[in-house]
Amino acid sequence: MSVNTILSYAAFSRLTSSNDDLLADRISHLYTVLTLIIFAIIVGVKQFVGDPIQCWTPADFKPAQSAYVLSNCWIQSTYYVQMEDVVPSSKREREAAKLAYYQWVPIILLFMAFLFKLPYILWRMCCELSGFNVSNFVSLAYKTQYGLSTTHDENVKNISDYLDRWLAFNKKLVTIPSLGDEVQKPRYFLFESASRWYLMILYYFIKVLYCVNAVTQFFLLNQFLGGWYAMYGSEVIQNMIYGEPFMESHRFPLVTLCDYQIRQMNNVNDYTSMCVLSINLFSEKIFIFIWFWLVFVCVVSIISLIKWTLLIVINRKRLSFVHDYLLLLNILCGEQDKSHVKKFVLDYLKGDGMFILKILDANAGAMVTSDIVKQLWYIYRNRPSPITATTQF
Repeated sequence: MSVNTILSYAAFSRLTSSNDDLLADRISHLYTVLTLIIFAIIVGVKQFVGDPIQCWTPADFKPAQSAYVLSNCWIQSTYYVQMEDVVPSSKREREAAKLAYYQWVPIILLFMAFLFKLPYILWRMCCELSGFNVSNFVSLAYKTQYGLSTTHDENVKNISDYLDRWLAFNKKLVTIPSLGDEVQKPRYFLFESASRWYLMILYYFIKVLYCVNAVTQFFLLNQFLGGWYAMYGSEVIQNMIYGEPFMESHRFPLVTLCDYQIRQMNNVNDYTSMCVLSINLFSEKIFIFIWFWLVFVCVVSIISLIKWTLLIVINRKRLSFVHDYLLLLNILCGEQDKSHVKKFVLDYLKGDGMFILKILDANAGAMVTSDIVKQLWYIYRNRPSPITATTQF
């Protein structure tokens, strides 16, 4: 796969259009990414356009010396000591109190956004290897659902026929001219999948990545910011419950100290100045929001992963999904049809067919999904010899 192809998955058009997954996934790879990018822009503008730091300098300093102090303190980092405390005399103690993260906040946020986007990039790249363009398939179903296409019945039939052929053949070139380029994207199936579980297992693996990514980023951020971040949100909640004022946090202090040296000929003079980190006015509020947002993303991702785990492991979950549609359509005629539902789900649809129906139900709507289920059911029942569990693809 070429570099241009890989970059196309990270392009903004790919970032904003997503109809081949669920809301829980879009919270991670779309809404979280956009939020982090916006925060990175806000902090970056403040750093490079405004004055992120202001330092007090002795009265005899010339403007060039004051400018030097500002640049030096911003690059070398400052350290925090409360006003009522004595400034440590030991260099080691001062180094331990240094705040070495605030210069890197925009880069941290952009890197976090990339990590949240990465599972989706992998999903789109690997999904196309199945020979089935899920996104375009759902787009056509969505247009059919909401009347954006004037040939509803014909589209449902074509969609169902396409899905039937894709389920039935492996390692074959599938072409359906009637669907046009919007759905048809012929590929050789690069992965032989006798059980037709490729998309389902791939999607489940991507969901695992979403969960691992959210939880890992939370703890990595905790380590990077000095090991206190894990309790940050709980302290904010506690202050709100007890009505305590929102005071300056020692994690994002506004007033810090900076040590620097100025050389005059052979004399090196040590100075300590007080600095105001106005950038922390923004950083503090941003990281409070990120703490709560990461917790929310972790919970949503874990719940979604549990639901899909049950769907994969418990056959009855998949059976009830299709059975409810068939009952709603009132097309189950007698016990014989009911006995075929199990074979229809477990032997015909299997994992990939069930995955497509679940994605259709979530993104295109229940109406068009029910029509497709109905059409697939008729295709399956009208075959001279229905697919059995021993059939190999």
